[in-house]
Amino acid sequence: MRIGLNLLHAHPSIGGGWNYIKSLVQSLQSYDKKNTYIAYCTPFSKRLITEQENTKIISIGIDGTNRMTRILYENLFLQLRTRNDTVDVLHWFANTRSFYCSVPSIITVYDLLAFRSSMSHSLFNRIYKYVMVPYSLRMSNVIAPMSETTKSDIHNRFEIDSGKMIVIPPIIDDMFKPVESGIAKNFREKYRLPDHYWLYVAHYYPHKNHERLFQAYAILRTRQKTTWPLVLCGMKNGADKVIAEKLHAAGIENNVMWLPKLDDSEMPTLYSAASALVFPSLYEGGGIPIMEALACGCPVVASDIPTTKEFAGNSTVICFDGENIEDMVKAMLQFANDDVLLDYKLRGLEKAKTYRKDSIIPRLLNAYKIACQGDAMNKFMG
Repeated sequence: MRIGLNLLHAHPSIGGGWNYIKSLVQSLQSYDKKNTYIAYCTPFSKRLITEQENTKIISIGIDGTNRMTRILYENLFLQLRTRNDTVDVLHWFANTRSFYCSVPSIITVYDLLAFRSSMSHSLFNRIYKYVMVPYSLRMSNVIAPMSETTKSDIHNRFEIDSGKMIVIPPIIDDMFKPVESGIAKNFREKYRLPDHYWLYVAHYYPHKNHERLFQAYAILRTRQKTTWPLVLCGMKNGADKVIAEKLHAAGIENNVMWLPKLDDSEMPTLYSAASALVFPSLYEGGGIPIMEALACGCPVVASDIPTTKEFAGNSTVICFDGENIEDMVKAMLQFANDDVLLDYKLRGLEKAKTYRKDSIIPRLLNAYKIACQGDAMNKFMG
């Protein structure tokens, strides 16, 4: 097969989506040497992929962060390119595809957050998704939700046949594994981190639930004589003043540290150097940081949302009600016991094996094959 990868929308500020695409594309390249890949990239997304014998990178001179420019190109010029490049199937990674596709299509769907909350999306973004997501789901040959939770949401909200969907969960990159103690020590010294700390990896959005975490952490400090500092990693998205006010209101501004932007290669060390991850998010398509933390031997307490249960479960992480501050405090207090910490660390390492590339890439290759076969059958029946 000649498989097209539409990476035009990808740039680091999309957060979890960037990490998902990066792991998937790099896993495809290392696992599959049989098929040919044609990657359509901007200067931002070229870093996601490497030129090799079965991979051709086509640089497109547009700004992928400009949604209008990108959508216009995808609907017009990309269709000509994929046909001229004799692409058999084109993989779209942004929840939607173009109105018309000149080749069979498969789309990755992360979540349906835009249909649940207006606070996390601009007006234009919501209108575009309200129109294009249902259309794309109907018209695509195969849908690749990143979780069973998202698959269920798609089926229930849009009445899409479940048989048309193949779940492709996040792939934990091979680099996510426990690092040596010396490397972790040097990392803590570099960023002036303490020997023990709570970690939360998330950009600042309403559904990420930072405010309740701040309140829970303030209570935790009153109940525990030696409470680990709280370290946050992610973009503030222009909310610096609001964050500072909320930390001050909770009385914890001197006990919370927000890290500068880290290089992707530093993330395994960040997790490995942490004592535990707290993940209070109220909604996730996948919850990638939980899986990355588990793979690095970092124990996790997390909100009991569907994706946490799907990818980790109560036997691997300690769960709490993300809207209940007291429940969050009780969950965090359980990690005051060293034996409990070690037990959940070992459980997490074992669970993480399920989400390596050898388990997931064959499923994706089968999805590409089905998309091509389905298009051929439609043409035959027509």
